[in-house]
Amino acid sequence: MNRSPAARVQGKLMRAVAAGDSVAFSRLYDILSVATYTVLRRYLPDQADADIAMKAMWVSVWQNASALSHEPGTPAEKIVAVAERWAQTGPGWQSASESGSVRRAATT
Repeated sequence: MNRSPAARVQGKLMRAVAAGDSVAFSRLYDILSVATYTVLRRYLPDQADADIAMKAMWVSVWQNASALSHEPGTPAEKIVAVAERWAQTGPGWQSASESGSVRRAATT
């Protein structure tokens, strides 16, 4: 498969994140945060819910970077899919107005 230059850069960053590189994580976040937030807002029209989900979803990406880096697809495809699953299933968090805090369960 012939990957675009952007996908190659994201792949390098994802492998670095899997190795625990927080600077690479920051760069990957900068590249993909708008796309992931857009997905979350599509499913979660309440901004507070989307903000909570965004934070928790990216923590999940950090914690599961090694597994994600071995899945097929580009990092953008994988991480946007994580955001979509997170928004659809709401793993472990409730509305900020209901609970006042993030309650996290097992990550995706």
